[in-house]
Amino acid sequence: LWEPLKKAVDAAAAPGADKPSAAEPNKEAEAATTGAAAATVVTAAVANGSAPKENGVAVDAAAAAASPTPALSAVPSAASDGKSSTPSDSVKGHKPMLKGLNSSRQSSNEAAGAAAAAADARASPRSGNTTAGRSSMDAGSTTPRGTARRNSLDTPRRGSVDKPSSRMGVKPISVHFPKREETVVRRKDEQLYGLNLGLAPVGVDTKGAPAPLPCRVKVVWDKDPDAVNMAKTYESARPTKDDLAYRDPEGLYSASKPFWAEMSDARYETAFWSDRKVLHVQLELADSGMVYEAGDAVGVLPTNPPELVGNLLKRLNLQPDAVFRVRALDAGTKSILSHIPCPCTIGYALSHCVDLTSATKKSVLRMLAEHTHDPSEKRTLIYLTSKAGKEAYQHEIMEHQPSILDLLARFDTCSPPIDALLDALPPLAPRLYSITTSFVENPDRVQVALSVVRFRTRYGSRLGVASTWLDRLAQPLSGGDSAPPQGTSIKLPIYLRRNKDFKPPQDLSKPLIMVGPGTGVAPFRGFLQHRRHHIRKQYPGGVSKDQVPEGLGQAWLYFGCRRDDEDYIYKDDLQSYAADATLTQLKVAFSRAQEEKVYVQNLMRTDAAQLYKLIEAGAYVFVCGDGAGMAKDVHAALLDLLKEHGGMSEAEATEKLAAMVKEERYVRDVWS
Repeated sequence: LWEPLKKAVDAAAAPGADKPSAAEPNKEAEAATTGAAAATVVTAAVANGSAPKENGVAVDAAAAAASPTPALSAVPSAASDGKSSTPSDSVKGHKPMLKGLNSSRQSSNEAAGAAAAAADARASPRSGNTTAGRSSMDAGSTTPRGTARRNSLDTPRRGSVDKPSSRMGVKPISVHFPKREETVVRRKDEQLYGLNLGLAPVGVDTKGAPAPLPCRVKVVWDKDPDAVNMAKTYESARPTKDDLAYRDPEGLYSASKPFWAEMSDARYETAFWSDRKVLHVQLELADSGMVYEAGDAVGVLPTNPPELVGNLLKRLNLQPDAVFRVRALDAGTKSILSHIPCPCTIGYALSHCVDLTSATKKSVLRMLAEHTHDPSEKRTLIYLTSKAGKEAYQHEIMEHQPSILDLLARFDTCSPPIDALLDALPPLAPRLYSITTSFVENPDRVQVALSVVRFRTRYGSRLGVASTWLDRLAQPLSGGDSAPPQGTSIKLPIYLRRNKDFKPPQDLSKPLIMVGPGTGVAPFRGFLQHRRHHIRKQYPGGVSKDQVPEGLGQAWLYFGCRRDDEDYIYKDDLQSYAADATLTQLKVAFSRAQEEKVYVQNLMRTDAAQLYKLIEAGAYVFVCGDGAGMAKDVHAALLDLLKEHGGMSEAEATEKLAAMVKEERYVRDVWS
């Protein structure tokens, strides 16, 4: 039953089957006739129930022959012993070949057409030539119709434009950038710290959880139209004329009374293709009265991301322009929630006044638990504040840093009232950025460098509040435009923060060792501006690397980044300081430029003997940057060089560094 169909399909699938020679047209017609007859027989077999089955389902060979995808189950495969396998065995062995049988299907259709034409010719000899020719050939051609149709795909479609051969042969330029890296907070196995599917199981130990703190305030919604309009007008007008005109007599200012500085310049210090973004910002201080020193910092007052505030208001079912006042529940309390100016809109309070993104305190989690209706979610929040949940709190809250909105999305039966939420959330804190200039060279402006923070946690991508806000403000300057729109300027509230210990030595004869990878180099740029100014003042004839005066101490800088062409910030400045002998040694560690990663502490270990001599000669050591990893590794390198080259024990080396800290010769300005 199946052998004739197999011969027909095999003949059609054979190489060259779709291009028969002109000398053998009768063989193709004969094979097609046989195949059509076999298909008719199989159709009849299906009708009476005698057709073979695949997994209990009848296979229609005639339908398969006309189907866009041939049914291979109707084609037996020859076994090595000469026996035929069952249709189901054939399917198991040939399913991956389904996509490759388009040509077989088309040839089978052509063969069936030729068979029908031959039958018509035998029945009606007078019209045989015309019918057969029209069925199997294009008019006036010896090429089968199916072949002509396939060949037509190689020619341009009607209306298409031919590209010049020279352009067709040109390969596109391939630019290979290093792999982008994103800081990701990895998830631990939650069962190791007592959770299961994100929840604390029944019976978990919640001892040591703090008692919930009573709410101290009552939010009163303002209904007076005049008061509502006044609050909205004040918020929309900020900074007001009074804000802009305010001058601090001592030039220090504060978070509550800031100076509104104009952002006059901004640029990225990193390559455009890097996942790291370091933003350089210049702020104008003219007429502010600020007098800063190298090593000081600028405090910036940011706002929360508008998307976060908008989604939180939706979650709390509040309107952003609703105006409220805060009233203390204890009549004896005079000042409470002073960081929220009342009356104000709830949108302004959430965007400008409270912290929504920092690691949530246990007192806030405990408050949320009191307003959570699902027992398992409430138990989980309480567990995170307990002694047994210490590791869970460290990983789930401190490391992944969910925002208050993330927590409300995770614990969706939690519905805290706005009174308790405003009372529990901490104030939105200013962000401090090291000044990267010296007042002796730039008295009317300050410059800062900051990393635009972005990392991924279990809650998705997280953006730094202040750095993202500054990056958004700086777009008219850093995004390619020469200036903001005409008649406008970019102003932001800042104040000066003194750093009395982190100062360059006034005595130029003292050696100086600076360690600052990444944006940790920012204050040292100010140190070197200060040093160069005083070198030129003390040595009017100038100095050079070949002629260094005996009274001038050495200055070493250890800087680290990924690659020279990616994030070597302030490269031209640092190299100019090395060229004019302001810097004695500029040591740069590239962590991704070679197969083996190199960091600043590795270079320090290489230079251990020379660094020990500088320390013994009274060198000042300054470290700025990451306190979680880099600062610890640099401290360990200092201990090792004291032990190796000073012959000290571990205790003696530790005591030596402690003494340098007391003498303010070993100072660190680090952050986590």
